Amino acid sequence: MPTIVLQSSKDTNIQESNPTTNTGTATVISTRGTTVERSLLSFPLISLPGTITLATLTLTQASAGTPVTSVKRLLQTGWTETGATWNTYDGTNAWGTIGADGDAIDSTTKNAASFSAPGNNQTTSVIITDMVQDALDAGNVNIDILLKLTDETGSENILYNSRDEPSEVLRPQLSVSFDNETVSSELLTTSDPAFVNGTILGQVVSFTGTKTISKSSLDLSIIAEDKTNIIVGESGIVSFQAANWQESRDDWQFQPVLNWISSNNWETSGTTISNTLQSESYTSVADAVTNAPFLKYNFFVPGEAIYDLWGYGDITGDGIFWSLDEDITNLRRFTLGPQTGTPEWTHFARVLLEGGTHSFTVYLGNVANVAILDQWYFTTNTTLGTEVFTNSQILTTPLPLSKSPFNTACRLRSLNNGALDDLENPVPGAASITAWANSQGREASTKYNYEIRDNDTTIGVDFTDGSSIEFWQIGGSSDFFAAWDIIFID
Repeated sequence: MPTIVLQSSKDTNIQESNPTTNTGTATVISTRGTTVERSLLSFPLISLPGTITLATLTLTQASAGTPVTSVKRLLQTGWTETGATWNTYDGTNAWGTIGADGDAIDSTTKNAASFSAPGNNQTTSVIITDMVQDALDAGNVNIDILLKLTDETGSENILYNSRDEPSEVLRPQLSVSFDNETVSSELLTTSDPAFVNGTILGQVVSFTGTKTISKSSLDLSIIAEDKTNIIVGESGIVSFQAANWQESRDDWQFQPVLNWISSNNWETSGTTISNTLQSESYTSVADAVTNAPFLKYNFFVPGEAIYDLWGYGDITGDGIFWSLDEDITNLRRFTLGPQTGTPEWTHFARVLLEGGTHSFTVYLGNVANVAILDQWYFTTNTTLGTEVFTNSQILTTPLPLSKSPFNTACRLRSLNNGALDDLENPVPGAASITAWANSQGREASTKYNYEIRDNDTTIGVDFTDGSSIEFWQIGGSSDFFAAWDIIFID
């Protein structure tokens, strides 16, 4: 069951005793009785790629005390991190009830949760699955949360680390598990959304006999709320999915990996990929630069700093090649993980990056080297290694992602007696091919063309008596409206 770990996108606490004071940049948030204090948090939901099965809020306590804390969903989603106070949700507009606790106005008790504070420097987790689902059902792109002591008549003051805490692992997190292999059987038209939290969108295409499908086309009308052409780093972190590249060569050789099957079963940042269809070796730097399939990621850092480069994956043998800023004069090799097929976080370089736009490129190497790639994480936190290797959960858990462009995936797979086949145990000889198209340079409305192939020499893959055609998005936060078409070779 895939899991994504989300970091809060904004948080602050509001104080009854300082009703016009904002604390959005503090390294702690608080809940307090008597002179009441409450905390507000928000986590992005727009990039969730599947049906939610479990959502868990994790907080790390930064003070003593063990009172019971209530967790409620905020209905007032317009609050701002640098404006919210006891009196107003954005520095100007008043809460329905001061203190953000007007039931059914500012917040709601529906599917509320509670937990007992664990004690100083301890971590606690509380399940809020139904609350997150309520936010999605309401059409919210974030889950906004109110924390308050269940009994606010006492004098206890409980602090939790905020998103401004220097250590990433101590910040508030929302862990969301989902089933991302649900496929819609409804025909998509120009009025149907093709990116919907909870499903991979698709349809069954019926035909008789064997046909070679060479191309799939998808007409997209994009509602780009915050579309960007590069991955945007901030606060000393650039974090992005390996499947969310901006430029590539022969990217069809990379195919999705099913992480939940018994032989794999690791957590993923969204879509894990591997060099499944690689058939040639690239053993020298010159050969790799000229011929090897590559994935290129474009990113921005706000200022000059030394960054540690981490990868979440598993690369065997003598590894694959990588470069920064298209420096192909001295490609370097690296491996990831324990080389057992299970991704782990691995530190592979330390570099000085000037403020501005950069690129990171990986090139395939020897065909015998299996490359399972899930996430890249560049950070100025030089103590991350200590945190990772002293916590086995962090070692094998994806980290929160930066704002990014999006990639799209179009998968065609064989049917089983006219119905969807099983992804984990397909019928013998079944085809399952994924093609990619990223958002780089795309306009608000455009056609995405996916070339369908599974080898170097032939375009087109054979399907008999129909096919399932499926679409999903990696990264970004835009919504789409789509219409399908597939092209056969007669």
